[in-house]
Amino acid sequence: MQTYPLLSQPIFKEKIWGGRRLERWFADQMPADVHIGEIWTIADLKEGSSAVANGPLAGKTLSEVREIWGRELIGTAWPDHEPRFPLLVKFLDAHEKLSVQVHPSEEDCLKHFPNGNGKDETWIVLESEHGFIYYGFQPGVDINDYDWAMSLGAIEKRLRHVEVKPGDCFRIQPGTVHAICGGVMTLEIQQPSDTTFRIFDYGRTDDEGNPRPMHYQESRKVIRFNYDENPALNPERVETKYGALELLIEVEAYRIERAQIEKSLKWEVDPRTAQTLVVLEGAGELSGGGEKIALKPGSTAILPASLGSVKLTPEKTGGMLIVIAGASGAPLLHQT
Repeated sequence: MQTYPLLSQPIFKEKIWGGRRLERWFADQMPADVHIGEIWTIADLKEGSSAVANGPLAGKTLSEVREIWGRELIGTAWPDHEPRFPLLVKFLDAHEKLSVQVHPSEEDCLKHFPNGNGKDETWIVLESEHGFIYYGFQPGVDINDYDWAMSLGAIEKRLRHVEVKPGDCFRIQPGTVHAICGGVMTLEIQQPSDTTFRIFDYGRTDDEGNPRPMHYQESRKVIRFNYDENPALNPERVETKYGALELLIEVEAYRIERAQIEKSLKWEVDPRTAQTLVVLEGAGELSGGGEKIALKPGSTAILPASLGSVKLTPEKTGGMLIVIAGASGAPLLHQT
């Protein structure tokens, strides 16, 4: 079967800290009267697999498509050790603070958590109502201070507050203690893992009145205490024939670019990597592999590694702001 761009059918996740702000992008799909904290637009996990919304494979989950297309979908740049699509893409709406948490690295999992998966993630801030994030610790905090603060329930006072605004980007490296706080909405692109160690949750309880599980001992094995002077990424904006391009980040786990598309753009998908494309602003049409997809804000598509040529055409009434991600080492929006 010829590969083609896959429009994603998202998964809606009810969260104790969630809200309803994502409804303006997903109103025709979002369940009513539920606090939605996360919308997984691309997922291939045991906790949930997104579905295909278009073409011959419509209705199949991403896990099923991966089994059918294999490396034609994923490409050759991703490691073979884990049978899963190599990126997880989410929208998050923090109506209230998320729990303070930390994620392990791949090395941490090999050493301490053989049933877990490493998690390196990047946040792109979409909205911020006088909001901030917790990012790491205040200067000088070490493991002894961490233990003392945890024993007193005073860890929140040791966290670093970072004010954020729309467009800001942050890499949450494994081992970095973090939390998105109330009033902040983000796009999150990450390694496909739901391995999370929760260390503080503001005294909240679940639906049955029980405190949510904490993972203090696990967290001690993975936390980084180094202080990042400037945690926000500082990408360079490069003017192009079609608009503008920013390389947001390139690390071992992924490469992420952000582009303002003012004119029609055609490029070749690098056969080393699948690409994930998320529309943040504007509308247009994506075509390739004999398939055409109408895109709007919130639309997320996968471009299979074997797809070849693909074309993105914004509506005449305005441009599009997109975020595109793939494997490290493979330029993504390489214009032809």
